[in-house]
Amino acid sequence: MSLFDKFKKHKITNDNWEFYQAYDEDGNISFTTIDLSYNDPPKQVGFLGELFVRVRIPEQKIHEGIPIPEEHSFQNEKEEELCEALVKSRIDCIQVGRITYFGQKQYIFEYNNLDGFKSIFNSWKNSFSTDYEIELNLLSPFEYYVDLLPDKFIWQQIGNRHVIERLLEAGSNEQKEHFIEHGIFGKQDDLKSLFNELKNHDISLISIEEDLMEVGIKSTLDLDEITNQTNYLMSVAEEHNCKYDGWNTKIEK
Repeated sequence: MSLFDKFKKHKITNDNWEFYQAYDEDGNISFTTIDLSYNDPPKQVGFLGELFVRVRIPEQKIHEGIPIPEEHSFQNEKEEELCEALVKSRIDCIQVGRITYFGQKQYIFEYNNLDGFKSIFNSWKNSFSTDYEIELNLLSPFEYYVDLLPDKFIWQQIGNRHVIERLLEAGSNEQKEHFIEHGIFGKQDDLKSLFNELKNHDISLISIEEDLMEVGIKSTLDLDEITNQTNYLMSVAEEHNCKYDGWNTKIEK
C-alpha cells in the first residue's frame, strides 16, 4: 500500500442499490435491498468468501414477522454502526445486500479479511442485549447474493415502483382511479387468442396494431395492485407465445 492509499476514503458500499418485496409459499413477506453492481457473473470475482450476519429480533418487537417502527429504526442504527466500524478499521469487504424476513434481519457481505471482520462483528454483537440472537454464517463468494437477484417478475415489480414514483412526483393522486394501459407484443393471431382470455377478467381492449396489443385496467396507483396485474399479464402472455412490454397511464390529480 502506498503512502497515499492510507489516506483514501475506505468504502464498503456502492450506489447501485435496489429494493423489492416478495412472499414465500406460506405468505410471509420479505423486504430485500440489494447492490446490483455485481449482478453479472463476470463481476462476481475478487473475494475469498461471503458471509451474512443474522439478527433474530425478540418476538415482542415484531409484528407479522416485520420489526415494529421503533425496532426498525434501531436496526437501521445498528447496521450503520457495523458498517462504520468496518470502514474505520479498513476491513477488506463490501456489503451487497440486506433482507428483513420472518422476525430477522440479515446483512450480506463479500470479504477478503475474515479475521478482521470477525473482530469487528464480535464487538458489535456484544453491544446488543441478550434478548437478541446474533450469528455469523460463512458461504462461498456471492452464493447468497445470487439467490437474492431479481427474477423477471421482481424486475417488473421494481419497474412498476419506479413508474409510480415518477407519476406521483408529477402530481398524480395515488388514491384516484387511473386507466392503466398495458402493452403486449406478439403475432396477430396469438394476440387475439390472448385477448379472448383477458376479456373474462375485466380487461378492456384498446387496440391491436400489427404486433402490438394494448389493453386497459382501471386501478389506483397501488404497487401491490399494479404488480398483481403485471404478474398475471406476463404469465398469461407467455402461455400465448406473446411478451409483456410494460405499462403507462395519464396523470390523474
